[in-house]
Amino acid sequence: MNSANTVGLLNSLARLTEVFMVLSMWLVGGQIGTVFGMPMSGLLCEWFGWESVFYFFGENFSLCLLMLRIVWSYYFLLSSQYSEGEC
Repeated sequence: MNSANTVGLLNSLARLTEVFMVLSMWLVGGQIGTVFGMPMSGLLCEWFGWESVFYFFGENFSLCLLMLRIVWSYYFLLSSQYSEGEC
């Protein structure tokens, strides 16, 4: 998900003083996931079988996306610039 439009989106959402911190946290997330995910996958395979890796990471990813959607919805709902009559 390293694309110019994603970097531009993060750049427009963050304050000017926090742009580099937001971008670095976004870029390091995939690397941290790999560092912790690979050993965890090995343990899951050993303890519960290879199918457990797909169930564990798939379910957690789906829950994270759901929580992210809820947070974004509340954020845009509460920070709306337009009143109902202006649309």
